[in-house]
Amino acid sequence: MRGFTPEALDTLSAHDWPGNLRELINVVERAVLLCAGELIERADLPEELGSVAVAAAPAPLGLRAAGAVPAPFVAARRAALEQFERGYLVDLLDRSGGRVGEAASRAGLNPRSLYDLLRRHGIRWRDFRFSSPRE
Repeated sequence: MRGFTPEALDTLSAHDWPGNLRELINVVERAVLLCAGELIERADLPEELGSVAVAAAPAPLGLRAAGAVPAPFVAARRAALEQFERGYLVDLLDRSGGRVGEAASRAGLNPRSLYDLLRRHGIRWRDFRFSSPRE
């Protein structure tokens, strides 16, 4: 991760951050987890910040870099699945305010399975505890 595009910085700067520094930290951490490239783009930021094209998912990791040969199918599928799982888990915890029981219920998982997924992706549920649940 190298930084932010000018558009992403403009979007972050334009927001008044009513949730204070914790809200900003959560947004930046989520963007880092969801970012597919070296720079966080406006599309990597939550919709409520005025991001455009958030609904258009970025190309999964490993599929094709500019001018590069595509990754083998198995590696590309694995990278896409990991990117999806990571983004899903981050969004799930963000929406539940870090409450694992509620997050597991929303996902249709038992809490133990959710804990295992979080551990596998290196996501700490405690990092979402002090954020306001997002709906």
